[in-house]
Amino acid sequence: MKTLCSVCSFFAIFAAVLSAKPLMLESAYKAAVEKTEFGAIQTAQKKQFEARTEKAKAGLSPLLSLQSGYALQGASGSGYADSFMLALNVTHPLYDGGALSALYEQAKKLERSKDYQLLASRAELYALVAACFYAVEAAEKDKKNIEAIIKQTKEMIEELKKRQFIGKAKHSEVLMVQAQLSVLESDLEGAVRTINTSREEFSFITGISKNVEIDSRDSGAIEAKELKFYLEAAVKHPDILALETALEAARMETELQAAGSLPGVSLTGNFYPVRTGALAGINWDAGLALNIKLFDSGNIGFRVKEAANKEREAALNLEKKKKQTASVVNAVYDRLKSLLEQINKLKTAVEMSEKNYQEQKKDYEFSLVTNIEVLQAMNSLQSAKRSLDRFGVEAHSALAALLSSVALVPIIENKER
Repeated sequence: MKTLCSVCSFFAIFAAVLSAKPLMLESAYKAAVEKTEFGAIQTAQKKQFEARTEKAKAGLSPLLSLQSGYALQGASGSGYADSFMLALNVTHPLYDGGALSALYEQAKKLERSKDYQLLASRAELYALVAACFYAVEAAEKDKKNIEAIIKQTKEMIEELKKRQFIGKAKHSEVLMVQAQLSVLESDLEGAVRTINTSREEFSFITGISKNVEIDSRDSGAIEAKELKFYLEAAVKHPDILALETALEAARMETELQAAGSLPGVSLTGNFYPVRTGALAGINWDAGLALNIKLFDSGNIGFRVKEAANKEREAALNLEKKKKQTASVVNAVYDRLKSLLEQINKLKTAVEMSEKNYQEQKKDYEFSLVTNIEVLQAMNSLQSAKRSLDRFGVEAHSALAALLSSVALVPIIENKER
């Protein structure tokens, strides 16, 4: 029975491995939002600001409270008498200079600003996931290229040994190629180390197993739009919208502090289910309360001044962010265009190097060139191929960074954790 279970488990695992699909960038980003602490932290921050808005809104509603008190009070002819009361109290501000409404409006704007900040942080997370994703892919491709060079080098060593046996190659040539093989094997070890490091970082960011297979279909042809498109999108970047809303909230803060110098009027009412003492028999009362600040040592004025300077700071931060965002978009776009130009030239270099290598191999068969020339041709070809693969992946990473800089990333709803 145990043997049967073991066999079934083996086939179940084997089938799962076969059915597992390679991971694409968008799926990796979705996992980072839904499965890791990054998305959960953002959701918790958002809910904090939602609670602040609800708290500010509650301040606009009447306050109902249950009050009770016991006192000893003077009574004519008998000295002292007990007094006890139980009251339902309702208090509602009629006018406070607009402080409570300003507080509520400010809370709403801060909540909206936080929503924009969340979108901006999602764009940053997308760039981080993409960087890790393409770092893994670049390392994997480099490893395959090195393995291909090692295979060719070993074949060349075998060919040289045969030629050495019949006197058509020197022992020094064999030693030279063997030395190159040792260097390549060292490079391969470094590539494996880079893969392990990149996969660890990728797993930390996404919460996905570090052994997952990366889908390289994301590394197809790149189609970048004109710079104008990205600059127009940058104007509506969530970071900019967040700072615009934060500036509005700062203006509300100035109004809120200024309202503190205005008179306040509130309505209050009490109902007494139980009342003893001198006021026994009076079951309810109502009244208006007027509060006028005459002197506060300049406290309100200082608060207004502080709020006004915070408002100016918010305006300056907004202008700074607009310039910074445009600068980042220009820089990343230029980098992407430069990489694409480099890739086109490298494609030509690979094509020419391939032809040269094949010609050198033919000439070597007829002893028209030396082994060194063939080796140089092979190294030139493989170097061009490695550069082409590296810059191809780097270009996709640059495109992801460009999309992130204007927040044109997939929209993913975060699940509760």
